[in-house]
Amino acid sequence: SEYENAVTEWYTINDSVFTGRISRRVRLGQKQVWTIRHAPITWVGTTKNHNWHLHAYHFKVMKVVDADGVEYTESPAGDWKAGDVRDTVSVPVEGYAVVEFVPVKYTGLVLHHCHIFNHE
Repeated sequence: SEYENAVTEWYTINDSVFTGRISRRVRLGQKQVWTIRHAPITWVGTTKNHNWHLHAYHFKVMKVVDADGVEYTESPAGDWKAGDVRDTVSVPVEGYAVVEFVPVKYTGLVLHHCHIFNHE
């Protein structure tokens, strides 16, 4: 990044900082299964989970896996069970969440991002 020491250098999707380029396309009616990983590269990133958010579509949370490989099909906080529909999911430090959704009707751009203000 040309923004040395900027937050944009630290937060990436698919190992890339946001450039404005559309890098993925999905088809209407085609089931999507996404794995959202939280792989921090800074010390600050290792201190808390990140809430990942998807605009335009709701998704089913299928499972969350923590840094130790423990698989959850129900939130330890009790706020979701596998198959529940959400627009945001907490992704554990060094872990991941698996979500699925089927795009219907909307054909425009869809934003997804970390739901922590200074990362957006």
